[in-house]
Amino acid sequence: MSLAPPAEHPGDEDSAIAFLLRLGRSLHALGHSSQRVEEMLGDVAGRLGLVGQFFTTPTSIFAAFGTQENQRTYLSRVEPGELHLERLGRVQAVTHDVLDGRLSPRDGTLALDAMEREPARWGLGLTLLAFGVSGAAAARFLGGGLPEVATASVMAMLTGWLATSQVLPASARARSSSPWPRSSSRHWSQAWPRAFHSPPTSPRSAD
Repeated sequence: MSLAPPAEHPGDEDSAIAFLLRLGRSLHALGHSSQRVEEMLGDVAGRLGLVGQFFTTPTSIFAAFGTQENQRTYLSRVEPGELHLERLGRVQAVTHDVLDGRLSPRDGTLALDAMEREPARWGLGLTLLAFGVSGAAAARFLGGGLPEVATASVMAMLTGWLATSQVLPASARARSSSPWPRSSSRHWSQAWPRAFHSPPTSPRSAD
């Protein structure tokens, strides 16, 4: 399926590039594979009317914009993150708002920046309690008695503390705290390129 024609957006090329770079960091932090991040950024760049090439690794994103003779190249250092379905949906909504013209690329960048600064929805105490209950339930489900249930609960809470504290590197915290396998992130992200192929809606179409 071919891409729809680029939508018209207020703002200049620099704002669109800034949005793409910020979008790439957000997608990477949400646990997407390098291949999927490259595909999504390429689709969005085409919809924004930019010529872009992207190369991502687990710790960096390279982006080049423009024709071969006049390219501008950017490097962003990133840390792998965990799959976060709620924020993934919100990032997707912001991206569609930009592509449909409801937000300018500059406003889209500000929205993604604000999303990253948001505190965690749940506090440390409730998070550790959830880890403990999950560990205890798993032990009981596997036929463990009271000692096993208590041990599993304590170990699970320790895992939760390591996952939410700053003791471990970001990549290790992501692996510890995410209950979703990497394949879940891959399947979830497969819908993104198809969604970006959809023609943008316009208020004028209702007339």
